[in-house]
Amino acid sequence: MKIIQSFAPGLSKSGLCLTLCDINADMTAAWLDKFSGVDAVEINLGDLLEIGADAVVSPANSFGDMSGGVDKRIDDYFK
Repeated sequence: MKIIQSFAPGLSKSGLCLTLCDINADMTAAWLDKFSGVDAVEINLGDLLEIGADAVVSPANSFGDMSGGVDKRIDDYFK
């Protein structure tokens, strides 16, 4: 796991903090372009399932079908 942008020093974790993670360096670079300097956003290059988080949000479709791609990996991880 490589942290591309970390939370601001001293940022209170009592509020909403967002961690974005992808294995695609181009995606993390695009996020950095949009969220650079946003204190409550951390950007990571690596495996989503290796982040210690209170919640994981899946980009699942509107049917809730988690039988493929990243959705399946999340589903399998929590079984």
